[in-house]
Amino acid sequence: MEITYMEQSESAVWEDFVIPRYASIPALCRQFKQLGRKRRGCHCIFMDTGGLSFQRKRELVKVIIRCLYQGAYHFCENALEELETATVYQCRDRLCDYGDGIFYIISSENLLSAVTEGKREAVCIGHARTLGNLPFRHINVEKMARYAEELAESLGVPCDSVKEAGVRTVTLHYNCGSCMGAVALIGRSIFYGIEEELYHAYHDAQEDICFDLCGAADMLSVFEILAGSKTGKNIIAVLSFTETASDEGVWDRRQNKLCAARRKSRIMLADAMVRAQNMGAVWLIDLSSLTYACRAEYGDFVTGIFSNDKETGERFRFTAQGLGEPAFALPLDHIYHELPWPECRKKHLSVALAFQRNILRKGVRWIHLDAAGPSVNREDTLYMEKGASGADIAAIAAFVEKELPGEFMM
Repeated sequence: MEITYMEQSESAVWEDFVIPRYASIPALCRQFKQLGRKRRGCHCIFMDTGGLSFQRKRELVKVIIRCLYQGAYHFCENALEELETATVYQCRDRLCDYGDGIFYIISSENLLSAVTEGKREAVCIGHARTLGNLPFRHINVEKMARYAEELAESLGVPCDSVKEAGVRTVTLHYNCGSCMGAVALIGRSIFYGIEEELYHAYHDAQEDICFDLCGAADMLSVFEILAGSKTGKNIIAVLSFTETASDEGVWDRRQNKLCAARRKSRIMLADAMVRAQNMGAVWLIDLSSLTYACRAEYGDFVTGIFSNDKETGERFRFTAQGLGEPAFALPLDHIYHELPWPECRKKHLSVALAFQRNILRKGVRWIHLDAAGPSVNREDTLYMEKGASGADIAAIAAFVEKELPGEFMM
């Protein structure tokens, strides 16, 4: 794929141009995901319509480019054989393909920087999708930790790695040079040690447990976007990796999930939250799935938001929806500590998170994102191919960059 900015004055005739539909951001996203899904052709995208301000054009250009890449993304299984002699990080660009489409962003105002930023963000999201799409036999705890270490080296940032109680924790630090508190990006990945004869049974259910692999991958991409753009925030990425052997959990073929892995993920999240606060983080944003309750309630397209501060949750919801990523704020109150057991079973997600919030120290703001539904495309559509989707990466990066000014972080 090739995306280029072109000034309107460079040519007077446009043979194949596309006028963005500005009726709503979701409509805009669908339009350009579907266009990117074609993966071929030459298209001119004309931005000088609707009386848009220069800043609004910049924002929409980044949305358009992200959606073009999301629609065009294809996981290259043919490149998997390269992993025999190279690391996942070294092969990540060859493992994803965006087709041969050529897109020209046409405007009378200079949008070159917006095009550059949009392409960098879109490529980072594609890398996260690739990690989530890797078959189990090609990715494990040590390979994922190596990927994070090589990413940190390429960005020129410190990286620490420790292993305790069977959990590998990798921490990346980006220091912007200010004395303000840090934002912690928390993610975790659970890998499954499986026997060869059980591989296909697990692989067939990958759409239901794929997010166990790509939780940390998504946060790695958020970190790469923010550190690569030289953000004015101090960022800490706390990533936990562990392996659950096939005989550690009960394989429920009907529900397609591992119960033991779900229990382990709660412990990993709590540990990461404590680590982040010990490192000076005053904002915690974690992206994971403690249960499938949110997906069961709101389907495959909405991210659940839990926050210990109502205003923070609403600001994130507004940011996400402005980028075409539906999100909904869910309750998180101390009343869930007191529910009788039958009610706890019905509201187990809020109950679990109500106890997680007890880990927070005074003044620390926390956002938990449950993206078990939108994190995975469970079938091919007109807009995206089946597999990991990279949901909420753009929303988290935009929220940290634009909605967390220094005065909120002291």
